[in-house]
Amino acid sequence: MVACEKWSINQGFLRNFSEYLKLFNIELCKEFTFSKKEVDEQETVGIYIIKNGDIVAIYSYSGEIHLVLQNKIYNLSNSIYTMEVENLNDEARVFRLRNNEGVIKEVVYQREKHVDFDPWNNEDDVDFFAWLAKMYTTGRLEMLYNN
Repeated sequence: MVACEKWSINQGFLRNFSEYLKLFNIELCKEFTFSKKEVDEQETVGIYIIKNGDIVAIYSYSGEIHLVLQNKIYNLSNSIYTMEVENLNDEARVFRLRNNEGVIKEVVYQREKHVDFDPWNNEDDVDFFAWLAKMYTTGRLEMLYNN
């Protein structure tokens, strides 16, 4: 399932993108559920989700932003990548990570089901891959993790 041995960091927590009380302990390579107080006390270095049994994570290390996708690590600070999300049908989407040679990773996943919980959000706000592509493309991912 989740492999952490190749990561450039070995300590800290990642915050779950959609479930506030869940954190991923990088040192133990394991997801935990905490109380709100415990979550608020932990220092987090990034955000994650688990899709199709694999962890997908964004974290900051030594001033650079890294993406963990299908057990490979990509340094997003290099700016050689592009990202896109495409609707395949009513039930599935695909996320693509590209470099100048073409698609290097592709993840097909189920579309988010709970998107109409308020009038201010849409599917792209609750879809991790759509959020990631938007933040990366607009340069806001760097601002988020390199304050």
